[in-house]
Amino acid sequence: MMGVREIERSLEQWQRGIKDLRRRMLLAPTPRERERWYAILLLVQGLTAAATAEALERDPHTIGRWASACGAGGPAAKEGLRD
Repeated sequence: MMGVREIERSLEQWQRGIKDLRRRMLLAPTPRERERWYAILLLVQGLTAAATAEALERDPHTIGRWASACGAGGPAAKEGLRD
């Protein structure tokens, strides 16, 4: 699973930041996609995958999958963030 530092590096690589994550979260076309962007935002802000999973009532492995998808494909990642 990707850690906070890896997600932050990925965001830098894709030239995106917390403001972009917030914007994507707020403008996401579905509640499910908003939840996924919110999870990434919480991780970047320092919550652990376990704490994020608990806050969103999701399995920690699900949160890890979302983080990995975002890290691999940047904020434009659709694969792991929309399934």
